Amino acid sequence: MVRVSGATVRIFSHRVMIYYTILLFVFMAGLMVLSLARLGLYYTVIAWAAGWFLWTFAEYLFNRWLLHLPESRFFFISIINRYHARHHVDPEDIRYSFLHPLIILVSTVVFFVLAFITLGKSALPLTSGFLFGYLLFILLHVSQHHYDAPSVRFLKGLWQNHFLHHHGYPDKAFGVSTTVWDYLFNSLPPRHLFFTVNPAALQSGNPVLKAIEVGDKRSEEMFLDVPEAFFHHDPNWIPAVRPEISSIFNSSLNPYFKHGDARRWIVVNKSGEVLGRIAAFINFKKMYDEDKKVGCIGFFECVNNREAAFLLFDTAIQWLVERYQVVAVDGPVNFGENDKYWGLLIKGFTPASYGMNYNPPYYQDFFETYGFKIQYKQLTTYVDLQKPLPERFNKIAEKVIGNKQYSFKPFRYRERESFINDFVLVYNQAWASFKNFHPMDVEVVRKSLDEMKPIMDENIIWFVYADNKAAGLLLAVPDVNEILKYAGGRFNWWGKCKFIFYKHWKGFSCLRVIVMGVVPDFQQRGLESGMIIHAYKAAMKNHHYKHVQLAWVGDFNDKMIAIHKAMGAAEDKQHA
Repeated sequence: MVRVSGATVRIFSHRVMIYYTILLFVFMAGLMVLSLARLGLYYTVIAWAAGWFLWTFAEYLFNRWLLHLPESRFFFISIINRYHARHHVDPEDIRYSFLHPLIILVSTVVFFVLAFITLGKSALPLTSGFLFGYLLFILLHVSQHHYDAPSVRFLKGLWQNHFLHHHGYPDKAFGVSTTVWDYLFNSLPPRHLFFTVNPAALQSGNPVLKAIEVGDKRSEEMFLDVPEAFFHHDPNWIPAVRPEISSIFNSSLNPYFKHGDARRWIVVNKSGEVLGRIAAFINFKKMYDEDKKVGCIGFFECVNNREAAFLLFDTAIQWLVERYQVVAVDGPVNFGENDKYWGLLIKGFTPASYGMNYNPPYYQDFFETYGFKIQYKQLTTYVDLQKPLPERFNKIAEKVIGNKQYSFKPFRYRERESFINDFVLVYNQAWASFKNFHPMDVEVVRKSLDEMKPIMDENIIWFVYADNKAAGLLLAVPDVNEILKYAGGRFNWWGKCKFIFYKHWKGFSCLRVIVMGVVPDFQQRGLESGMIIHAYKAAMKNHHYKHVQLAWVGDFNDKMIAIHKAMGAAEDKQHA
């Protein structure tokens, strides 16, 4: 019993509510039989479906405008509100998972009378469909409060929507059997990511965190979903291509598994909500640093929750220590080459170029509080293509270009095997003096070029030769993130269509220089300037290109930093 405005109102027992529901089911079935006999199958099915549709709208109206009203002086409304308020206080009590019988009694009678007056016999299947919608509502509502969410995406979304209504958003998520009306009337709650929805967790004030290793399709989907769930509201975030991220952890697609290993985890709370992700990997060819065995972590994403972040770090590092006995861990890095997904963004929280990590500022606090220390910084600068390069830079470049000892050639895909060998030759010599350098494989370069082919502009990739031997290279590509933000991270057939459309309609305004280097014997002779001028002139012929991003030069690379300054490049970002 509950007291409402001085009156005592009976709360129905479990048995009464079940009998009441059975009676409604029999009534619904009887209306359906009458309708089939009088109207025929085709018309009955259409009208029945219309009644079900009208129920979903009524369900939304009841939940939003009747059940959650403030205290009312009307006796009827006060009964309904108090009854539903008890449901929020005690969602486990099955009695309150039913709508108050008065609501269904009054609404069904009114619905039937109005339908009969306006549509005659059509009121029979309409009312039957309306009652079916209510019975389905009861089935779903009771299930949402007593059983974990199923893995079916649609049903899981319904569980999640109703869970959030009870778990922090009582003014949103009013749909129980559909979220369509929440979407249309802008009452969807902020996006959350759930591994599964656990109704019992509503009773927990301090959710327990748990790390789950990615080992099946469901957990992999969660791992890939994390960035979008966390950052979809951030205008500076651009989704990475999900198939590409997935391929990094596919041993049949990533050649690094031939000499390495990787694992992934997500962290969930007791409610089943995903709070973060991380990957750990080791490269057997690069795992020794001054006789210390070093492992790596990457693809770290986390809500602003230090406990969750530290559990992610603990889990990944424990795997590296126990399985491979590492004594140090670097991160965040990629299980591959350092041209993608490398470094923690610590300055310049603006839209990232393709392959660059983007993260909120609080990540740095997580890493440093846990115990990580900055090993080096990767500097990114940009040059405005609409402004001429400094005169001194041009003079040096023209002098080098005029020297008959050197020849400059643009990349041509049809001759790629020759250029791939030249690339590996230059790269392995130019970076050999850097600490922890390991030679580039031909296979890795070939795979990267194949991936770049759809967006490659051959006129902005240049090689310089000294006495017909490869001496330097400059690899630049259009920044596909400008278009990927329209196509979406899943990059399905619709995303690919949008990518093609925007690629030809908008084009690319930014070029990204990924790699630029010269072999030691020809450094400090201005060869970089010569390649830059050739690429710069080719880029200016394309009216879409507006600026060039010179991507992540290590803060230890004094020579390349000097070249950037000579070009008049301005600072853009820092990754650590």
